[in-house]
Amino acid sequence: MKSPNIRPIAICVIRNGPRFLVEYYEWPTPDDKFYRPLGGGIAFGEYGEDVIKREFREGIFTEIENVRYLGMIENIFEYRGETGHEIVLIYEADFVDQSMYSMNEIEGLESTNIKEGKSRKVLAYWKTIEEIEEDGLPLFPERLTDFLEDIGWLKK
Repeated sequence: MKSPNIRPIAICVIRNGPRFLVEYYEWPTPDDKFYRPLGGGIAFGEYGEDVIKREFREGIFTEIENVRYLGMIENIFEYRGETGHEIVLIYEADFVDQSMYSMNEIEGLESTNIKEGKSRKVLAYWKTIEEIEEDGLPLFPERLTDFLEDIGWLKK
């Protein structure tokens, strides 16, 4: 039995009017569908801000600017009989390329296993919380909606 670890991650919420950018996931299997703001795991010695800049550059081939730290949430969850625990640093930022705000769908490619040369398609969409709920897919991390309400981004 492996010992449990707390996984630090950084995510970035970019607003576009009432919508914000979320990545559509089918992971780890095509039956596991959800939305999450773009971001990724924080490696030892790496700052959260550097993680999100890298994830946007590598994942959807674009640069972000005006990065601002919003806060942190803890995410403890059950998945397939295992308990997961994440510390989630939440940032907001702006796209350098203003044309990103007019795209309905943003595509990219993410390496999933560099040694084996494996990757997965990245699809991101501008969504409101209501549109996400209408899609019937969860938004992760689970407490993100409450966090966005608490800081005044969403109406309670």
